[in-house]
This record gives sequence, C-alpha cells and structure tokens, in this order.
Amino acid sequence: MSRTRKLEEKVNDLMSMLESSTTLVRSGNVSIPDINTTPMAIPPLNPGSTSQDYTSPSIPTPPGSCYGVSTAASAWDPTPLEAEQFLNVFRSSRSPLFPFVHIPNEKTAAELRAESPFLWLCIMYISMSRYDQSIEASYKIRQLLCQTMIMYFDKKLDILQGLLVYIGWTNQNTKEKPTLAVLTQLAVSVVFDLGLNRHIPTEISAMHTCIKGGGIPISLVRTMEERRAVLGCYLLTSVISGYLQRTDALRWTDHMEQSLQMIEAKRECEADLILVQQVKLQHIVEKINQDHWYNPNPDKPGQRPVIPIYIKALESSHNEVKRQTPLEVAQNQTILLHSLHVEIKIHELALFKDNESDFRRMENLLICFRAVRSFLDIILSMTGQGFLYFPFTMFSQTGHCLIALFKLTMFDDPMWDREYVRNTIDALATLDRVIEMLRQTAALVGEYEDDNPETNFFSKACRLMMQMRAGWAIKLEATSTVLPNPLHAEETIPDLFADFTNDKWLTDMLATWNG
Repeated sequence: MSRTRKLEEKVNDLMSMLESSTTLVRSGNVSIPDINTTPMAIPPLNPGSTSQDYTSPSIPTPPGSCYGVSTAASAWDPTPLEAEQFLNVFRSSRSPLFPFVHIPNEKTAAELRAESPFLWLCIMYISMSRYDQSIEASYKIRQLLCQTMIMYFDKKLDILQGLLVYIGWTNQNTKEKPTLAVLTQLAVSVVFDLGLNRHIPTEISAMHTCIKGGGIPISLVRTMEERRAVLGCYLLTSVISGYLQRTDALRWTDHMEQSLQMIEAKRECEADLILVQQVKLQHIVEKINQDHWYNPNPDKPGQRPVIPIYIKALESSHNEVKRQTPLEVAQNQTILLHSLHVEIKIHELALFKDNESDFRRMENLLICFRAVRSFLDIILSMTGQGFLYFPFTMFSQTGHCLIALFKLTMFDDPMWDREYVRNTIDALATLDRVIEMLRQTAALVGEYEDDNPETNFFSKACRLMMQMRAGWAIKLEATSTVLPNPLHAEETIPDLFADFTNDKWLTDMLATWNG
C-alpha cells in the first residue's frame, strides 16, 4: 500500500472519530463541558460503575464524562486492587527503563487518577494483557485525544505524559492501524503549546491575550515534571525518528539543555540520573542520524565527511559521556545497553570504506563486534519477563543490534576474520535464544500462538523472528562456498542501518508502531 493511501486512511479514521463525537453531541446524549471551567476526568470503563468507586473519599473525581466521551459498553475496568498493582508494576519495572515521569511511592492509583487522569488511563492500558480489553481502552484513549486536542484544543502536562506512556509501550497491546508518526507529532505539539522547550517568557504577547480565555495557559514556573516530560519527548521522538526516517525529533534547545542540567543537579531520584544519561547518549545517535553523510544529499556530495575522522570525533563525545556517568548508575543495565548501542552506531560506520586504512577500519569493526557481543550478553542474561516491560526505545536498540550482528557475520573482506565472528557469536543460535525469550514472555501474559498470533505482540514477534531466522540460514549457508559482500558502495546509510527493508522481521515489527 502506498504512503499516500495510508495517509488517506488515517485522515478518514480521524474524521470518522470526530463525526461520531459530533453525532453524540447533536443527539443530546452527551453534554459538552466548558474546558475553561470543567476539569478533565477519565470516565469509568464499565457502564455500571461510577468514578467515585475508584477514588478515595478524600480525593473525589470530578463528575461527568471526559469531553463528551461515552462511558457505555466497556468490557474492562480495573478494580482498586488491580489499579494499585498496575501502578506499582509501572513504577518498579517500566518507568526505570524510560523514566520521564516520577510517581512517588506513596501516591496511590486513586490519587494519580484524580490528579492526572489521562496518565492514569494510559498506565492502566499498557498493563492489560487481554487483547480485546486493550483494544477497547486504546480506542477510548484515541477518542479522548481527538476530542481533547483537536476539538477543544486543550493541552496539558497530563496529556503529554499520557501520550509518552501510550507511545512508549503501546507496541505490546495493539494491532490497530499504525499511528506512531501521528502520535509523536501530537506529543511534540503539546510541548510547543506549553512552551516546555523554550525559556519562560518574561511577558505574555498581546496576540496571546487576545485569544479567548488567554489561549493555552503558559507556565510561568518550570516544574521538574515538566522538565522530565520534555526530555522524555526528545528521547522518544529521536529514537522513533531514527528508525522511521519519516519524522523529525523534537529539536534540542538551550532551555532543554538547562532542564537537563537542572535535573542532573537536583537528582530527586535515581531515575533522574538514568534519564539524563539516556538523553546525553541519544544526543550522539541523533547527531549521526541528522548529519548529511548519514542522510546523503545527492545535490551536495562534497558534504560527506571523512569517516575515520568522524568516528574519532563521535568516539570522543561518547567517552566524555561515559566519564561523566555518576557511579550510582554506571552499572545500570538500561544505561549500559544504551551506551553499547551508541558504540555500535558509531563503529558500524566503518562498514563503508572511505579513505580509511584497512587496519583502522578493521579495528573499528572489531570494536563494533565487541559492543554487539556485550549488548547481547546483557539481553540474553534476562529472563523472559525482561522483554515484558521493554519500551519501544529498547526494542529498537535490540533489533538494530541483531541486524548489526548479521552484517558483521556476512561482511566480506580479506582482513576481516568471519570465522572468528561466527565462532564467537552464532547468529542463528542467538536468534533461537531470543525466540525462546519471546515465547516465555508470551506465556507470562497469557498469549498463545495457536489462538491468534496476529493479535498478540510477543507471539507475532516469535513468528516473525522465526521467519527471519530461516532467511538468515539460507544466506549463511550460501556463504559457505561463495562469499559475496552484502555491502556495496552505492548503498545509502539509511538503507543499511535504519530502514532494514531486507529484513522481514524488523520491518514488520517496526510496522507495529509505524505511522
């Protein structure tokens, strides 16, 4: 299907949702609240329950539906105990991997729902294991986004935080039409409207005051939660941009740099240090993704720098980040994986020969291979439950690492010892172990391949990984007699490292999120 056709379908879907909302309003079944006076409240998902059933007496939930969203015909609603369990799992197992929001341990699910209802709903959604439940909750989230952001133009920190949860972990629960690119741009638009990426204005413009109600309120005091959210948005959009090659990351600004420094200095929790290191490391990856040689401009061929010099500069930046890593998180697995992924990204550039001595080129490729081995050692040391909580950022890093392993295994050069590579890491055996981990994860969440693998993320990942293994086996067997070089000078960098169009598994896996 062409990209134009996909875009037309997305527009049609959006219009259908808006029309259905308008029909509800015109029929009189739903009242439209005044967004300037009515606080946002997430309605219960079961028609027979009320929002008061899930809040503590001291923190009442505002009555009524959320911007006209119907409360009827929902198949799933968490009990108070389930909501607490979901929140605790998010705090302990998910958030540390992508710590853009800090929810204190003493805060209950009822309190979070009252203060940040959309964030609460998104956390509940990604915690669901049954497909039919999650698909309904996902539709409700999208309906809320359409009405809140498009019909009523209301954008809050709660919306941004919920969006980052929904985008960051939604891959595990949905088989809906892909919307990742659209959702990331919605998140960026919230950052822009709230002004989180720029310095707090000293005065409000006359145009802003002319808008009814003053427009979207601009914060005059930057909170730590706002600083975490904007850094999380940068991190997520940068990773997604690098893999989709269709959208741009949130542009880095001086104020975001100030937020990074502020979080690093205050360190309200250990997760803050993890977020800071993730952002610093992603800076290096973003530089690789954005430079002209990585996205070559045919009209300006002279802009491509000399690869060995470029690698040296990137290596220096990476070493500086590692040197500044606080001891408290130096051995944190999330940071180690992110750092190793950066090392792979830097040194795999040597796969393209460009005025580089053969010795230096082989040295860079060996560093890349060692980083791949260390990355996989960490991944394969995890139990099946390790994959269960992975956000998109870590799944994409793992996929990239596997592709890099295959490229190094197939790389043909007289000075490159492929036998050493294959004897050190068996690519097919590695895939087998990853497949088994995915099977274990599928079993943990109640997925069964015989039911309907198309609706289960981990089961589908298992099947696609097996297909990729079959393809790799054929290519590896062919190289036992004839050793063609899979890399050609005319190949572009995005085709080799970011698009992976020749790898069915990764293409399909990214299509789960792709927009």
